[in-house]
This record gives sequence, C-alpha cells and structure tokens, in this order.
Amino acid sequence: MPSTVASARSTAESPPAGRPAGARAVVQRWAAALERPGPAAAVVAVCAVLAMAHAGATWPHYHVGSFDDDAAYVQVARAIAHGSGLTSRLPAGVPMVASYPPGYALLLTPIALVSGSAYAAFRGLSVALAGVLVPLVWCYLRRRRVAGWAAAATVVLLALNPVLGTFSMMIMAELPFLVLLMGVLFALDRWQSAPGLRAWSGLAAVAGCAGLVWMKEAGAGLVIGFVLWLLVRRDTRRAVTLAIGSFALFMPILAARLGEGVSLLGSRYANEFGFAFRGGAVHNVLHAV
Repeated sequence: MPSTVASARSTAESPPAGRPAGARAVVQRWAAALERPGPAAAVVAVCAVLAMAHAGATWPHYHVGSFDDDAAYVQVARAIAHGSGLTSRLPAGVPMVASYPPGYALLLTPIALVSGSAYAAFRGLSVALAGVLVPLVWCYLRRRRVAGWAAAATVVLLALNPVLGTFSMMIMAELPFLVLLMGVLFALDRWQSAPGLRAWSGLAAVAGCAGLVWMKEAGAGLVIGFVLWLLVRRDTRRAVTLAIGSFALFMPILAARLGEGVSLLGSRYANEFGFAFRGGAVHNVLHAV
C-alpha cells in the first residue's frame, strides 16, 4: 500500500507527457524560435555586429607592417592604382606577381586610388567583410538543412573566434577569401542542381574558384577538392569544366611568372617548400628513415 501511494503521488507531481519542464522546455522554445525568420534574422544581425566589434577590440594590437604580407599587398595595390600590370616591377625591385597573386590587391586598388596610405580604410574593408561573412555562413548552413539552433551556435562561435577577430582587422587576404569561398559554395550548389552544364551558376563557380587562387594560392587546394568531390558524385562533365576553367583563368599569372623568370609557385611558397626539402621537416623525416 505505501508503494502504491508514493507511485500515485509521483505521477500526480510529474508534468504531463509531451510537456517537458524547466531548462529543457526553454531550450526547445528557443530552438523552435530559431526556425522562424524574425528571431533568426535578429540572431544573425547580432552576431554580425559582434564579429565587427570583436575586430574593433583587437584593432589597437596590430600595426601595419607587422607582417611582410600586408606591406606586399599595399605595394601591389598602389602599383595597380598607378597603371602597373602583372609584369611591372615594384619599388622593392621584384615583379608584381613574384610573391602573391594580385587578387586581394585588386580589391584594395579603389582605396589606393583615393589614398595610397589609407591604412585604416584598408583595414576597415576586412572589418566590413567579417560582418558579411556571418550571414553568408548562416544562409549556407540553413540551405544545407542544418537545424536553426546548430546554425546559431556556429555563427556565435564564428563571431567570437580569436583567429577571425585577428584577421578581421588586418590588411590580409583571409576575410575576402572566406567571403568568396561562401559564394563559391552557393554557386556550386546551384550548378549541381541545374538541368544542364551551361548555367550562370556554373560560370560563377568557375570564376569564383579561379578567384580563390587569385586571392590566395592556397585556394588551389580547395579547387582540387571541389573537382574531386564532383568526380566522387560521378559528375565528370562539371568536374572537368571546373578544373579546366579555373586553370585557364589562372594562366595569366603563370604566364607572367614564366616571362619574368620567377618560380611558378611564387617566391613565398617556393622558399617555404624549398626550405622544407633542403633542411626542414621533409628533409629530417627522409634522413631519419
């Protein structure tokens, strides 16, 4: 009899089935709210502002010239603003395409036309692109049917990421590269669902992939990955089109480097890879074996 009474009491005190109490109910309400356009847009807007505020908080800790990269980008932007081409010589005495592709410098050129020393404006471009990146990531995740709460957690972590906060206020190619990468992912999605090979989304995917390599040569790894992914999906025609189109659009840089007698990899990567084989990690591993 006592056990029966206790069982009846616990049943009476427990919440009805399907209505979880406490923290779980709150979490479920928030998760449901993030599936609606209004609350989702508010979260994305707050995270975009937070990403830019994060960049602003780290702004005083970086000075132009802290890296050799930013100096090179500014030099190339100034040269392009004064009418220089791919084979022109920079004030340092090296060809424009010797170290880095000029994709990021082209973005800086309109600012350099106004003032070649507008360092705050150069940096401000990265801050603004940090704010653009957040909604792009959200939209792509939702397009891939990621749950609203998971997409929200992702953009919150992105806005608070220390690496993103650092690069978001520097004269570096990382933020434009990431924004362009998101655009390429959208274009590839649309192209794969298009009925035929010829589509505006296909043109955008090819141009975007070439732009990734023009922005940073490390983008070649992503382009190769996209091509391999299409091959895995047995979409051979799109894979071949993407590979040939991207390579063709990068050819002007390779031709300029070949004509100027500099490494096709660019002096930066050629030096790093050369060191690895001459006395770095690869050399040490091979010597140990």
